Amino acid sequence: MIQCEAVQYCTFLILNSGALYAMGKGSYGRLGLGDSTNHATPQRVRFKDETDSIKLKMVSNLINLYYILGLQKTVYVIHASHPM
Repeated sequence: MIQCEAVQYCTFLILNSGALYAMGKGSYGRLGLGDSTNHATPQRVRFKDETDSIKLKMVSNLINLYYILGLQKTVYVIHASHPM
């Protein structure tokens, strides 16, 4: 595992492969999984334009936004549409 970012209701993991996983309270779509389901085990976060070449290296939380930095200097953002 490269990184684990845990906040009050959710946890994001970046594995050595560069893949992003999320778990926790999925209310309001805050996990980036496209639904509002709660997940007790890590689920792969897939990006709209994802290919096997997307590799991530960092995830950071700022209030209701999660910034995910790719190895190729791409930034992805997951927005929690309701305050945590």
